[in-house]
Amino acid sequence: MITFDPGGGEPTQWAVCFSRKAATPWLTRLPVGKFKHVRAFGCVPHINTWIFFDPALDRTSVKVARGDVARALISEYLRDATVIQMPARERKSLRPRIFGWCVPAVAHLLGLPSSALRPDRLLADCLRYEGAVLQSAAD
Repeated sequence: MITFDPGGGEPTQWAVCFSRKAATPWLTRLPVGKFKHVRAFGCVPHINTWIFFDPALDRTSVKVARGDVARALISEYLRDATVIQMPARERKSLRPRIFGWCVPAVAHLLGLPSSALRPDRLLADCLRYEGAVLQSAAD
């Protein structure tokens, strides 16, 4: 029997990064809303490790990093982004994720009771549920 200590769990705070550019150029050109993509990162302090969550149309990327690699990823996520600090919410009920793009995926990651379909609406929901602006994208 294999046993192990996972060593730290998950982040208690997430930095939610709203970007005006999508990973796919044609999505950036869509005229709907100011923001075109959302992704998040957070630290697991017990093990001094960062988790990066980037749901895109083609696949969801989850990266785990420390040190210089983590600093580079943080810099990439913060570039030209509006950043909201969000507490991780306790999961109290099963709330299935129906859609497979960034907005519902990040709302699900945060445990946020949001029906947002676009990043702009998710940003408003984050601010409504204890989110605090850490950085605002330059206009």
